[in-house]
Amino acid sequence: MKLSRNMLSLVVMSLLAVLALGASVQAEDSVIASINGREITRERFYEALESEFGAMVLQQMIIEELLSARQDELGVEVTDEMFSEYIMRIVSQLGGEAGLQQFLAQNQISMAQLEEQIYWNLLLTELTQAEVEITDEELEAWFEDNKERFDIPEQVKASHILLDTEEEAEELRARVEDGEAFADLAEEFSLDPGSGPRGGDLGFFGQGMMVPEFEALAFEMGVGDMGIVESSFGWHLILVTDKAESETASLEDSYDDVRSQMKQELAMDPNAYLMFLMESAEVDIQSERYQDLGF
Repeated sequence: MKLSRNMLSLVVMSLLAVLALGASVQAEDSVIASINGREITRERFYEALESEFGAMVLQQMIIEELLSARQDELGVEVTDEMFSEYIMRIVSQLGGEAGLQQFLAQNQISMAQLEEQIYWNLLLTELTQAEVEITDEELEAWFEDNKERFDIPEQVKASHILLDTEEEAEELRARVEDGEAFADLAEEFSLDPGSGPRGGDLGFFGQGMMVPEFEALAFEMGVGDMGIVESSFGWHLILVTDKAESETASLEDSYDDVRSQMKQELAMDPNAYLMFLMESAEVDIQSERYQDLGF
């Protein structure tokens, strides 16, 4: 069973919402539709929904109760910071706000439903990692075996202006050399929608993060140097603004990151963890209709 797929189901979420209203429905609201005089009662509607999707919804609700109970036992928390960071990462991967809205429309879900799915997935991930117990000796040994992961490679900080032709790049380089601000020219002329509005700033980057031609020139130049190079995106006027030498990691400086990555690596697969919780739980299904849920 894949938790995220179920939690993204509009039908499931809609069913939960509809059934939640049932207790407050008055007798006069029993008819919800009439077709040429033939009535569909709320009772018939609920029965159809439960018959089709009831097992899925009940299973989901049981899983959420199991996760919440385990959360209380382990003292695990999904923080606002963690949640916001995950949301921003998804929005970035989808190409911004427009991409997010397109995703929601294509999947026929609301932002609230997506946030609900994200919360439970984050909680599940945190629980699997909280189950992992690590001694200081184990952490130190694992760090020594994986030390290269935490070494900080040489990095360059640069800005660029993306243009169509070499002639345009040469013209703007001359204007910068004559005293105009590189950032102002980037905002006005750069074809890069990501860095252009930020004055061309790309921040720090290491080897393998940029297209080869761009990267080779940026690492070759010194701080304050400008250069022009062509890539598959067009012509780049590059200004190197800073450099950072490579650093060898130490466990003391990287302790939290090392511990987090070790737990991620050793944590149980989320689906396997769900199965473990379900098999360990005492679940009493009292309705005959759902006796075959497998708990």
